[in-house]
Amino acid sequence: MAAPNVQPIIDAAWATVEADLAAKTALLAATEAERARLQAVVEGLGPMFFSNWDETKAGTPVDLAGYVETFRDNFDAMSIVNSGQTGGKWYAGPGTHTSFGDASFKPVGSAIDPYLIANGECRIRMEKIVNPTTGTASWQSGLIQTVDAKGVGFSQAGGYFEARMKFPTNGQGNLANVKGAWPAFWLLSNDAVLPTTKTRMEFDIVEAYGSDPAGLHATVHYKPAPVLAPGAFAARQTKANYVGLKSVKNLAGNKALIWGANGNMFNGEWKTYGVMFGDTIIQIFVDGLEVCRFPTQPWMLTPVYILVNLAMNGSEKSTAPSPQDMSIDYVRAMAR
Repeated sequence: MAAPNVQPIIDAAWATVEADLAAKTALLAATEAERARLQAVVEGLGPMFFSNWDETKAGTPVDLAGYVETFRDNFDAMSIVNSGQTGGKWYAGPGTHTSFGDASFKPVGSAIDPYLIANGECRIRMEKIVNPTTGTASWQSGLIQTVDAKGVGFSQAGGYFEARMKFPTNGQGNLANVKGAWPAFWLLSNDAVLPTTKTRMEFDIVEAYGSDPAGLHATVHYKPAPVLAPGAFAARQTKANYVGLKSVKNLAGNKALIWGANGNMFNGEWKTYGVMFGDTIIQIFVDGLEVCRFPTQPWMLTPVYILVNLAMNGSEKSTAPSPQDMSIDYVRAMAR
């Protein structure tokens, strides 16, 4: 008796398996495509939420009616300590989440201390340090912030933040072009007081570059939480605004009302830089007059602390003059 021909049965079964596998593969591909589409939608929301910076209200005076001071340092006495110490308003050194630039930020009491408080001012000095043994050179400077590494110190959600500062100069007045200088006055979310699902924020009130003395840079950064909440962006988002202080742009009237006829932040003159966080609008100010504004998002109204520093723009460190000094007359915060 001939053995039965089972090949057709095997072939049919195999065909069924292959068809099932093909269907599941197609379903997986469709699922992955939908996931990628939804992710792209989420990522694409960043620019939409960030909208655009608006300069049409430039020249509007700051309105502090109803605000009271919550923090102030006139630098009449030494107020900077190192993380872990007590008795200061500021903590010096590397800071938290602040690894940037080509100058190392030193603690108070370093061999060459970058911090000096005298005559009601805080001076932060950035300079090139040459090792006498090896001849190698490195840059050091200073950074101060109102909380320590554990988040202890001053922070608040929203309000008004202002600093009166004088940036490095090359001694040539309005011809100033200070290679390497990168001063900043900015805010960071106080991670220590936020739940892990809370979005972090960085707001650069002013970043200035000595090789571009007429350019004011303001930037808002969205930093995803360590544990993403529903609807959170999965990647960092940034929206920057550049104001060329020598150009009129959308400012009605005389541009000198805000930044002086020469529009130079490195000319050795004092300027105040401020930001007001409202429920709907964030406004940037120079000398009490608005420069630009930005729509507020709910994740921006988290507790933030204040930072001031003088960093080194690494691309220019080989031609940068040393030393460079930034002076701070006062820093204050206000809230309703």
